[in-house]
Amino acid sequence: MIEKSDNDEVMTQLDAELEDQMEKRKKILWRYDVPEERTLLAALATLTKAELDDIRYNLCVQGISSLKKQEMAAALVPAIIDFSHKWMLTIGIEQYNILTHMSRKNGISTVVDMNDVRMDYMRSMGMLFSGMYEGKEAWFLPNDLLNVYASLDNAKFRKEISFNDEASRLATGLLFYYGYLPYDQLHERVNGFLKARKLEFIDFMGIMINAGCWQGNIVALEVGMHYYTVLDPEALSTEQIVREDIEYYEFTYEEVYQAGESEYVEETDAYFELLKFFKDELSLNHHEAVDIVGEILIMILNNEQFNEILEYIQNMVEIPKMEDVQYLADSIAELNDTTHLWMLKGNSPRELSPSGKKLSKKYQSQKNRDNVVKFVPRTSTIGRNDPCPCGSGKKYKKCCLDKDCE
Repeated sequence: MIEKSDNDEVMTQLDAELEDQMEKRKKILWRYDVPEERTLLAALATLTKAELDDIRYNLCVQGISSLKKQEMAAALVPAIIDFSHKWMLTIGIEQYNILTHMSRKNGISTVVDMNDVRMDYMRSMGMLFSGMYEGKEAWFLPNDLLNVYASLDNAKFRKEISFNDEASRLATGLLFYYGYLPYDQLHERVNGFLKARKLEFIDFMGIMINAGCWQGNIVALEVGMHYYTVLDPEALSTEQIVREDIEYYEFTYEEVYQAGESEYVEETDAYFELLKFFKDELSLNHHEAVDIVGEILIMILNNEQFNEILEYIQNMVEIPKMEDVQYLADSIAELNDTTHLWMLKGNSPRELSPSGKKLSKKYQSQKNRDNVVKFVPRTSTIGRNDPCPCGSGKKYKKCCLDKDCE
């Protein structure tokens, strides 16, 4: 079973911090009533000078930072309207559905998910605003922006939205498999999959910057984008450049499009085998097993060593037998060998091996003194004359005990 000591304390603390942040957010978003005349200027008047300055910064509006609040709000009106025309041409289906819902509700809604923090992104650009309406929390689209949306909403516009959604999903799938790509390479590869037409680079960038802010599973950097689980995109980029001997793996449209789904997992046979081990042998429920194997996958993709993975597992679940550690080492090696790795430009080690044999010594139990697997069963005490748990074959007193190993 999952241990309930330090892990529970950490999770309780994280939950408390999240609840505190959401409470602060609530006080900010719904501190005022929705203005009776829902013009853009009236909506901006409900914001603080700091919030107006954030919108100015996000929209790259120059020359108004020294203005007073009312003057800044007035200066932002034409800038936001101009920006809204361009921004609405970059949105995907989810954002389109929100705007359509707002339009059908005469610009205001009390049934949109108020806990969806992605809405704050639209607020930070002056696209949506919040407030209390008839005693309820509400989001509203100012009349000026309703008019912009109405002028765009037709069959051609809806086709463009679908196209945007396809492009951003393909880009997300590519980043899932490659981890990181410079914008020019990402643009080229997405265009290689698009069938209806090709995207100009500037249009592609607009779609991707918006998608990165909205989706949360891809992250925009100065010269490229990475999948959100990449821990060190700079190191990954450097490794991919160095590996000139390896070509990027060529995935099919279907593989990339499927991988662009939110919270997608590459479910190989090795993935299911490891999942089964945690459920059957270590008595975890399905949700717990999925969480742990998912984290192991992330660690493998980020090139973590087996000892680090084992330490994580031991922090999460009790491992009663040394044989289980050996099985984990073999299973993680198999998972590594059959997973499309970021460091290998989307290739799996098995695919790069001409013989198709196992390649990963990295996750096998090591006997050399510089990389021992230090395992101590949690349910027993090791005697001085017992076999050393590091797997060396020596007695404990002649091995790790003698070397003051933990």
